[in-house]
Amino acid sequence: MTLKNIFFTLILSLLLTACTKTSVIPKTKPVEIKVKVKVPDALTQLPEEVAKLLRNQGVSEKGMSAYVHALSSPKPLLTFNADVPRNPASVMKLITTYSALGILGADYRWPIELYYTGTVSGGVLHGDLFLKGYGYPDFKPHDLRLLLKGLHKRGIRQITGNLILDNTYFKNEATNPAAFDGKPYARYNALPDALLYNERISEFVVKPNNNAVSIVSTHPAKNVTIVNNLKLKNIKCSGRYANPRMKILSKAKEIKVQFDGFLSNRCGERKYSTVISNPVNMLYGSIKKIWQQEMGGAIGGNRLIVAGTPNHANLLYRLESKPVKDILPLINKKSNNVMARQLFLSIAAKAGIPATTQKGYQAIQQWFTSRGLNFPELRIENGSGLSRVGKVSARHIGELLMDAYKSPYRQDLLNSLPIMGVDGTLRKRMRNTVVANRGRFKTGTLRDARGIAGYVKAENGEVYVVAILHNDRTAKRRVLAAHNKLIEWTVRQPSKM
Repeated sequence: MTLKNIFFTLILSLLLTACTKTSVIPKTKPVEIKVKVKVPDALTQLPEEVAKLLRNQGVSEKGMSAYVHALSSPKPLLTFNADVPRNPASVMKLITTYSALGILGADYRWPIELYYTGTVSGGVLHGDLFLKGYGYPDFKPHDLRLLLKGLHKRGIRQITGNLILDNTYFKNEATNPAAFDGKPYARYNALPDALLYNERISEFVVKPNNNAVSIVSTHPAKNVTIVNNLKLKNIKCSGRYANPRMKILSKAKEIKVQFDGFLSNRCGERKYSTVISNPVNMLYGSIKKIWQQEMGGAIGGNRLIVAGTPNHANLLYRLESKPVKDILPLINKKSNNVMARQLFLSIAAKAGIPATTQKGYQAIQQWFTSRGLNFPELRIENGSGLSRVGKVSARHIGELLMDAYKSPYRQDLLNSLPIMGVDGTLRKRMRNTVVANRGRFKTGTLRDARGIAGYVKAENGEVYVVAILHNDRTAKRRVLAAHNKLIEWTVRQPSKM
């Protein structure tokens, strides 16, 4: 073999050897590709269908604030004028009721206590009886009867001293019930009191009785006198003959309730309700009536005394109220002002006795801070929203609702809110629309303010917080349709998929 052939044979051998070996691809870690999903910024203009409704009513958009936020999203869906401080009207009750759950607790109960001084022997209390109130918002005749039955069960039948009423748990802040709108006897203007009784409502029952007209007060007050000038008339029960006029005459602390004219003898019972007396006068009269007429008891003193309970007094009986969680539906579903004011002062009492509105405001702000909520623009006058000076922004109402939904108090707050188209103040609203039975909201209406805020479940399965506050001289009459449309727009939000 020649040298040339040997060279080619060697090269060919090396090539064959290389081809028979398996080539190895080194293993490498897969590269993770992170796709960052950008959450779109909030819309800052009203949906066109909402803006169009405002234009058609001649209402400026400037007076409206709106905040819409899906609970599952880090960013709101809509913020329109959301940071402008507005008068929220009764939407303010959301602040009061949520704060009450956090500060008082859902199971907090208001005590109502009977104390005595002196001695008890042979069924006779030789001394004074004290009734001390702590601001129970729903203290009604049924509760008063239970309290007096407790006294009865202790074997007491006669009280030789005075009945003394103690309402010192709340400070009696000088307030004119007519200051808000000049209607001092309106139920919504009723003022709070640590011994609030029957929401301050006096009721008068008018009915034909043989050949005369009888008028009785179901909750007699010590300082109220009935003047009955009514006469029966054989005529159809309608018009002025069906509803004789009731006149209220007030002089110093004495009040006359006067009925004039004619009542048809074909009419049945007629009831008149008004807020004319203070709780201590109402309680004094009702206690006398129930204790003496229904339970056969006796009270020696005949003076109405309002004073604090002395430290040396002995506790005789203690009654506890419904819990906070059962009071909140009465406040939010019915938008009860005086109960909201009672709740606000009960919150204040946690900061110090006697409770004041300033202490209530400070207690709420401190609790908000503990929750990471900062509402510097918030102004609370009385906790009910019946105010010309109350202020909060739509964004902060929305943030409060977001916080509440993620809190331990969610279900109790939700249970307190009216259901759209079903009950409370929303019973007739949007009843036959896609929103009916999908949302729970608190409404608010004043002469120049309208608002609504709460939760609604959209067709895409998301739950949204919606807060709308509107301040305009025409807000009460002209903006309802636009607000409804914004809620409907929220419900119809498309799916994210």
